[in-house]
Amino acid sequence: MNHINYSFNILITGNKGVGKTSFIQRYTNKKYNNYSAIKIPSNNTIYLGDNFYDYILYLDNYSIKLNIYDHYNNDDFVYNYNITDAIIIICDITDEKSYNIEEYINNKDLYSNNKVEYYIINNKIDKINFLNDKKEYTQKYHNVSTKTNYGINTIFKIIVRKLIYDIDKTNNKIIIPEHIINYNIKKLNFFEKILKYCI
Repeated sequence: MNHINYSFNILITGNKGVGKTSFIQRYTNKKYNNYSAIKIPSNNTIYLGDNFYDYILYLDNYSIKLNIYDHYNNDDFVYNYNITDAIIIICDITDEKSYNIEEYINNKDLYSNNKVEYYIINNKIDKINFLNDKKEYTQKYHNVSTKTNYGINTIFKIIVRKLIYDIDKTNNKIIIPEHIINYNIKKLNFFEKILKYCI
């Protein structure tokens, strides 16, 4: 087994049907499955989520283990936010009701890990013309499509680079290559833009 330089816990959450499990499967298995299209009899209860995935990301000469949690958001699921390094809130760009972001953001007050960062995702971007439609969301949050794989790899790279940068900055041990530090510095406005909606 290769040496692991960093390990991070990432929680994926959001409303039912926004594409959380498809999002993770697309990233970890490089496959697309439309789980929301599965018909479940009304007298049965089946949870597609609440699963754990691990994935090794090779980025900038590092080996990074990502522990990814698929959060179905049901009352029986108990998750320890204290171990979380980042939370991805997935919204459905075609469903206004899925943007109940405050419901998820406010949960962090129940846990001691108040430093956890939230990243808000517009999923199913392939269903609209995102250069012209839904600008109140597309210009504010990160755009992805689990169907076409658009933007998914990028958001994980952004999150991981930001986490690594924060660790090395805190420890006064900047071991990230200079071009990656500069990359993160250039992205600070982007992160602040996201975080001001998450605090």
